[in-house]
Amino acid sequence: RPVDEPAEVTHLFEFVNGRRPNEYTTDEMDEMTRLMDNIADSKYTWNRDLLPGKWMLVYLQSGPDGGGIDRRIPFPEFPFNSNYQVFGKDSVTNI
Repeated sequence: RPVDEPAEVTHLFEFVNGRRPNEYTTDEMDEMTRLMDNIADSKYTWNRDLLPGKWMLVYLQSGPDGGGIDRRIPFPEFPFNSNYQVFGKDSVTNI
């Protein structure tokens, strides 16, 4: 964790770390959405070199038009499935 990481970013990480998308109450989802909106609106600076790697998907937020992640057979959304995104310098791969 960077020394100058904003408190909201740390709080959001601690809130979702180790959890799966189906493990949140409605109140918790509202809190995460509020935190993510505040973080995005604040336009914090961040080190892009920290992004590449394999990241577990821990929360799904609908897109602006209500869309989500398109998961087709053989990858249905079951609570025991772990979903990941692999970030490269210029790419994202959904697993």
